[in-house]
Amino acid sequence: MKSFLLTLVVLFIAFNSKAQAMPDVLGVWCSGKKDCKVQLYKNGNTIEGKVVWLLEDKDEHGNLLLDSKYKKPLVGLKILWDAVYNPITNYFANGIAYVKGHEFCGKFKLNKDGTLDVTGFICSLKFLKKTDTWTRVME
Repeated sequence: MKSFLLTLVVLFIAFNSKAQAMPDVLGVWCSGKKDCKVQLYKNGNTIEGKVVWLLEDKDEHGNLLLDSKYKKPLVGLKILWDAVYNPITNYFANGIAYVKGHEFCGKFKLNKDGTLDVTGFICSLKFLKKTDTWTRVME
């Protein structure tokens, strides 16, 4: 009887550990339009992301495109921060996304097929949202 209970406890712990393990989303991802690549990386207990490649990173004069708010080059700009994994929903939630001078709330989820659904929305109007499906860049 003791070995049966011990087996149940071990299975319970193993099941819960696996269910709560954070999916591997770290690495470089390509946007759905294939015009941008973002590197997701860990910073403490959160996930952050920065632009590492743009299809068009220069203007018609050959100058690097700059962010409208910070006047920094778009390549290298941090565009995602504070995303925390929630093992109950399987989403990385409560993230802040920065797009064209504006901050939005966001979340993302690793799909079974290996793609990443990235959803952004106006923080106070969660029903106004947009989702893009990203693919992992194999290096």
